[in-house]
Amino acid sequence: PVVIKPINEGSSVNVFICNKKNIFSRLKNLEIYKKIIIEEFIPGRELTISVLGDLICDPIEIVAQEEFYNFEAKYNRTDTSYSFPIFAEDKLAKLKKLSKNAFDLLGCEKWGRVDLIEHEDKFYFIEVNTVPGMTETSLVPKSAEKEGLSFYELIKKIIMDSIDN
Repeated sequence: PVVIKPINEGSSVNVFICNKKNIFSRLKNLEIYKKIIIEEFIPGRELTISVLGDLICDPIEIVAQEEFYNFEAKYNRTDTSYSFPIFAEDKLAKLKKLSKNAFDLLGCEKWGRVDLIEHEDKFYFIEVNTVPGMTETSLVPKSAEKEGLSFYELIKKIIMDSIDN
């Protein structure tokens, strides 16, 4: 299986997991886009790590009752769960460092979110989100709260980090 998605959408709009039987019909749904990404589907635990300047937040595990963490699971379902998994200290440090490296290598600055899959004790990066959502159900505010930042403090940090330098 593969994942197909437009490069200029957010919130998993028009993202599909495809196989040999349905890939061409799914690609037809994406004809309106100039560019799409086709990547290997990797099953596993969905994780996200928020990067807030020099603060790399603990990962959030996302468990969706949909096929994957799609638009429906993000905004319309009430049975999607979010938790902060426990990792061994060295594994957590490595995961945070790898996430920050991915963020930096792509030329990202200040703040964003790194999405990944853990499969058979390995991490696979899905994407770096440079404009993550900031609603009450969004992941960055959940991460910030775990780190002891209120929503107001989070917004203030993003603004201050962004205007500094």
